Amino acid sequence: MGNGSSNLFDRWKDAELISQMVQLVAFQRGGFEPYVPIIQQFHFILLKNEPIYASSSDVRKGHIEMLDESVLRYITRHGIYLETLIFNRMKEKRWKHTCSVARLAADIAKSNHLNEKQAYIAGMFHDIAKEMNETESTAIMQAYFPEYMSKPKPIWHQWVSRYVSEHEYLIDDIIVLNAIEHHTTGSIDISAIGKCVYVADKLDPLRGYNSAQQIEVCKKDIHQGFRNSLNEFYEFSIRNNRNIDECFYEIYDYFVTKGEI
Repeated sequence: MGNGSSNLFDRWKDAELISQMVQLVAFQRGGFEPYVPIIQQFHFILLKNEPIYASSSDVRKGHIEMLDESVLRYITRHGIYLETLIFNRMKEKRWKHTCSVARLAADIAKSNHLNEKQAYIAGMFHDIAKEMNETESTAIMQAYFPEYMSKPKPIWHQWVSRYVSEHEYLIDDIIVLNAIEHHTTGSIDISAIGKCVYVADKLDPLRGYNSAQQIEVCKKDIHQGFRNSLNEFYEFSIRNNRNIDECFYEIYDYFVTKGEI
């Protein structure tokens, strides 16, 4: 443990018993001088390392640059600590939506005998770049997704979120990355996991309407649930005279008209 913890070890429950059961080791933490009486009392080995300034509390606040790359990859591959890790990347309302979407996507995936971990991870990162400032998101779009620059700016975040997930959080699962990229517009190449994230985003109970029936359809058959979601979007857009991107018609025709899976 770091000096910050070792200096307070006498306050731990059963501290004396613990020190008899194991060899305690303390490493140098930046900003903390080792408290020698505690070090001696509990027989700590004191490492003479260069002081480490990274802290778990800073990582929980989103400072992932403090993590070794192998640790960050382990976290994102296994979907652990994600709710804490992304909390400071977005406003609380969006964070709650993100967590809700991830859980729902995982639930739908599990019901369809799909990889629920992939669905959960993709759900947790689907909006990771939603609140990125326009200058930064534009730079990423220009550099990595120039072919989509003509698309409406409100949907840019699906591509930028893929970039952030891959390059900042080191996600390397192509199924997860594609699910993130396709969560807003869909795609004729969308995977079953991508469909889980797509419908979970649209049917998130936190959106304020009763989507329980649609969710049950998705749990029974994600492919039918996805087709239903496309239908509902189309009908809603027509009723409200909303513009529909041209790419949607290709997707609609492929999955709804032709009934492809």
